[in-house]
Amino acid sequence: MSKKASANFPEIVLIGAGNLATHLGKCLYGKGFKIAQVYSKTQNSANILAKALKAEPITSFTSIKKDSDYYFICLKDDVINESVSKIPVVKGIVIHTSGSVSMGLLSEKFEHCGVLYPIQTFNKKIKKISFKHIPLCTEASNEYSLNSILQLANTLSDDVRLINSKQRQVIHLAAVFACNFSNHLFAIAADLLKKEEIDFSILYPLIVQTIEKVKSNTPLEVQTGPAVRSDLKTIEKHMELLQNEINYQEIYRVITGNILNSHQK
Repeated sequence: MSKKASANFPEIVLIGAGNLATHLGKCLYGKGFKIAQVYSKTQNSANILAKALKAEPITSFTSIKKDSDYYFICLKDDVINESVSKIPVVKGIVIHTSGSVSMGLLSEKFEHCGVLYPIQTFNKKIKKISFKHIPLCTEASNEYSLNSILQLANTLSDDVRLINSKQRQVIHLAAVFACNFSNHLFAIAADLLKKEEIDFSILYPLIVQTIEKVKSNTPLEVQTGPAVRSDLKTIEKHMELLQNEINYQEIYRVITGNILNSHQK
């Protein structure tokens, strides 16, 4: 850590101003870390988050300070590669927060680098998310970097784990199924209900109970519904109801078929 920051809390440069950067930045700031700069390619985004974190807003990689302690890359996966090539060589530890990008992308350029991947969904519309119980997957290029990242991570969460790049990529894939796909299914359910003037809240207790069940059982064990019962008449009726919703009908068909196959093993 740089001498100027080690007396109190480390100094951080936040590269990104989107959903994750906003929540991570606010959490770090709330824990006492100094956020020196916030980078975004758009001035307005940089200004908004930098103001909240009392940091300097920047829109150029050449403006990044070279003597901060940590550099958090909170960018979309498809722009991380290009962005890393533009980040100057710095003294501190460069950390990306992606679930799918290998740490090797950083270690090719930076001596001290690593990963801190939070297994959570983030949205700026949600005012505050506590990191206390969020699993943080960590990886680092060397012992110094690992110890430093672990020290920081443990100030944010009670659930910090050492996970290699391959494991992290599989976790990210699993999270897409568990979170992104399930949320899309919620959106389909909401749309079907809306067309009949029924509020989506009618499904809240069902959704909550579904989540509660998988906390103490495997998802396969607690699967319910017409597919697991091989109730072909109900399945056929549902397909008829979806005859004007071809995309929804195809999703229903594929998932139903997968459930049928899973429970015939």
